[in-house]
Amino acid sequence: MLVEIYGAGFTNKGAQLMLETVVRRLGRQFPLAEFCVERESVPHGPTTLPGLQHIFVGAPRNRLRRHPVMLRVSAVAGRLVPGFIVRRRDEVARHRIDALVDISGYAFGDVLPLRFALNFRDRAHYYSKRGRPVIMLPQMLGPFGTGEHKTAMRNIYDVVDLLYARDSVSYEHVKSLLPGGCAKLQQAPDVTLFTAPEPDTPVPRGQYACIVPNIRILDRGPAEWRDHYMADLVRAARLLRDRGLRVQLIIHETAGGDLRLARQIQLEAGLDDDTVLESTSPLQLKATLGGAHLVVTSRFHAAVGALSSDVPTIVLGWAHKYDALMEDFGTPDYIQDARQEWPEFKSKLLELLRGDVQARIRATLRSRKEQMRPAAERMWKDVFAVLEIAL
Repeated sequence: MLVEIYGAGFTNKGAQLMLETVVRRLGRQFPLAEFCVERESVPHGPTTLPGLQHIFVGAPRNRLRRHPVMLRVSAVAGRLVPGFIVRRRDEVARHRIDALVDISGYAFGDVLPLRFALNFRDRAHYYSKRGRPVIMLPQMLGPFGTGEHKTAMRNIYDVVDLLYARDSVSYEHVKSLLPGGCAKLQQAPDVTLFTAPEPDTPVPRGQYACIVPNIRILDRGPAEWRDHYMADLVRAARLLRDRGLRVQLIIHETAGGDLRLARQIQLEAGLDDDTVLESTSPLQLKATLGGAHLVVTSRFHAAVGALSSDVPTIVLGWAHKYDALMEDFGTPDYIQDARQEWPEFKSKLLELLRGDVQARIRATLRSRKEQMRPAAERMWKDVFAVLEIAL
């Protein structure tokens, strides 16, 4: 079985961890399965993931007008070019692909370019009409306020076999578009929730706190964040340092924007030169988050990594996925939105530094995580059942 993983990427470490999680989980269930991605997702050749290959003649999702044509060109080219040439390039022919699995995270909604939805619609239709299963794994969806986004999402729903919303808000956004019923629409937690680093993964010594900045909060989030977001993170870094914690600035996206923010925080807060932590391994980052005394984050999967490791976390969010995640983990009081300023943020930090609060929150996080395990296992069971037909 050959599975295309769509919406993958290695720049965003959350996306990379989703990719690694899906490949390994499906690989355990289907030992002979192979996996492929568009070259634009992993442009620099083979990765450390076994069996992950590129698709011969890509169809980049950012090319709206060319995308449907390139899907057809890719399929025809794969049939015409001798197989040994395709294999020599460590690539696979599109017509060999048996299933499409989407792990976009967040690509369908008014905030994002319409071309993301339209291109996935075309790709899903391409596989569906050839009898290949199409699965959308848990992700944030919506809102769908414009007619074009609504129509695109309805068209996508028509051709998928399973569509998983990551939270109840996303679920309701899609359900509202489907007056005829929504049997294929399900809800399940993020696929990385139960992905754990190896127990001996090294983490910083001593007590430390992590701060994870996100450049997207400044260009996609509410305008109010631009007035005080960076100042708040600098103040938080100073407060945590003054309370005796070593501060680690975690880079969870490697396109450069988050690193610029981290360097600014490092400079303005007067932190040590080794404060900024980058890693090619998302599990290394999750281990570091999991060993922290406290985490402050604006990156969704950094929040997932910390909360699923029982670490008290304050989230500075810009979309409903953050609120929903904190609700799922029973800690909605520790989300900081754009309308709240430094005094409220400081109060949350000081509260989470108290030993009794730490113990209570960690117990809550452990309990809530286990409550989400049955839904995650049901999801995988249903996904395996759909993919069985591709064997």
